Amino acid sequence: MKAVLQFFHYFYQSVRKKGKGDWEVIFYCILVSGLFWFLNAMGKVYHHTLSIPVEYRYDQNSCIPVSNLPDHVKVQTEGRGWNMLRAIWARTPSVLQISVEKPLSTLAIVSGSWQPELRAMLPYLKLEQVITDSIPCRFDPIESREVTLIADLKDFNLKPGYRIASPVKITPGTVKFTGAASLIRSLPPQLTVPVSGNNVQESFDQNISLEFQGDYSRSELLNYGPESVNIHFNVRSALEDEREVPIRLLNADRQPGLYLKEEKVTVNYLVSIPDREKIQLSEFRLVADMLSFNPADSTLELSLEKWPAIVSDANPAMKKIRVYGR
Repeated sequence: MKAVLQFFHYFYQSVRKKGKGDWEVIFYCILVSGLFWFLNAMGKVYHHTLSIPVEYRYDQNSCIPVSNLPDHVKVQTEGRGWNMLRAIWARTPSVLQISVEKPLSTLAIVSGSWQPELRAMLPYLKLEQVITDSIPCRFDPIESREVTLIADLKDFNLKPGYRIASPVKITPGTVKFTGAASLIRSLPPQLTVPVSGNNVQESFDQNISLEFQGDYSRSELLNYGPESVNIHFNVRSALEDEREVPIRLLNADRQPGLYLKEEKVTVNYLVSIPDREKIQLSEFRLVADMLSFNPADSTLELSLEKWPAIVSDANPAMKKIRVYGR
């Protein structure tokens, strides 16, 4: 250690005594030495691993790869420094084109089929080994399918005293998916389009972007269109109203010893003021089925099976009705 320190001390003292001309001589000596070293190094034989870019050729109109195909293959090469440097720093590197003749039945691409092309791409190097020996692959046929759209109104709130007064219309009513068959066949029959709003009191008419998440999001394997749909429905002011609706007794012959004292039950609903006078009693259907008879409390279940299209939130005032014995 002491000897090393003495050397650097001597070198430092010598440098301080050098003039400008001495430094130019030292610089040229170092430059020439470095040039000779570089030329000598470039003449030696080296072994190096190259990454060759790959382009896969297959019928892109009928199938699509669902496994990750590498964009480079690795090869072990041997060659002199100049040739090795030219392969490493090539401005426009050669691309290995791998043809997949029968993609739907091919499980792996073996290197034996493209080694001759690799040798032709690197004529100035010796191909020692193809490190990427085989490429596992899986292709799916390309399929298309239309899926029905429905509006999701769970985040849509109306102002108190208002209601949706028309069917919710989505235009277009379907979305077309195109992509890998394994994904297309897993699509559900319906997908929801979220509609949001707070204290809404006017008719809704908006274009909403389609952005499905999870397994149905846009990707290289799956695409869909259109990009947006129009959702429209009318909103009107509503008031609470009620009607006495006759009860229709079903399967009375199953319990001949029982009967109903009440013939009508109140049905509550919401309706807009202009539509209130349009309601017809015959548009309601309220039924009680003797097959639902509960001996424990002597009741039948009430079910509102039909109501006018211009009303909403229609419900009978009671869910059960008592029956009596004769």
